[in-house]
Amino acid sequence: MPLFRRSKSTRRSRSAPADARRAPHPAAAGAAFSRLASVRTLALSAAWILAIGGAVLGASIGVPALAARADRARPEGTIRVHFPGAPNWMTPQDLAPLEETVRDQLTGSPFDQEGLRVAADGLRASGWFAAIEQVERTTLDSIEVRAVWVEPTALVRDPDGDHLIDAEGRLLPRSYRAGAAPAFPRIDGASAARPAAPGMRYKGGDVDAALAVIAAIADRPWSTQVAAIDVSRYRRDGVLSLRTGRDTVIHWGRAPGEPTAAEVPTRQKLSYLQFLYDHYGRIDAVGEGTLDVTGDFVGSRS
Repeated sequence: MPLFRRSKSTRRSRSAPADARRAPHPAAAGAAFSRLASVRTLALSAAWILAIGGAVLGASIGVPALAARADRARPEGTIRVHFPGAPNWMTPQDLAPLEETVRDQLTGSPFDQEGLRVAADGLRASGWFAAIEQVERTTLDSIEVRAVWVEPTALVRDPDGDHLIDAEGRLLPRSYRAGAAPAFPRIDGASAARPAAPGMRYKGGDVDAALAVIAAIADRPWSTQVAAIDVSRYRRDGVLSLRTGRDTVIHWGRAPGEPTAAEVPTRQKLSYLQFLYDHYGRIDAVGEGTLDVTGDFVGSRS
């Protein structure tokens, strides 16, 4: 018979502490999970900070580097300036100063927007444009100008030559020796001096009166037979005369838009000249001398 007997309850009491070590307390597990979540949050925050900082640093380094590389890549030769839609009457000699106006304002950098803006202002001041729509760099060595051009309408003759103007009486930056200009109607005898700069209008009213006649006859097939409009009597008497290529003088009278009971209306004057053209092929078919179209009957005298 054994001297000692091991109690079953004793075995159970000794095994209890081991079970307790294998199953941690719920409060301790929650604290550990919270610490782990905090560590993950800090890690993610640090990653975002590093990513944003890297992007900012890359931009601060990369953009100037790109700009510097673009500056180094700019062409060494002359920048080409294009005017799409330029009218046929603009010669290469006329376009050359406009091209230089653009080039003079450019630094060569493709990022130079200020130079393009100043170039547009210079083109506006040239007198050739009714509006500048856009000046843009299309390639490193090419500039394109989109604009609305003025429409040359007549020449004003003075002792210095023939000076081109538009339909509003604004001086254009083109003058010719007397008789060397293209075939535009000429205005003789203007009372006011030539404007000081392109884009400025002739004063005095007589040039405007001549332009009104030019507009009235513009769509007539015989308009090219009118070589000049004499406004020398306009300030004193308010009347105009037309001179044909054969030196026939047509007493026109008052300008369109300035009616008087002493004259037939503009449409009647046009009808008289149209009759001559339809029947004889020329409005000066009467030959040299003077033709008066201001009354109810057309009269001529040598």
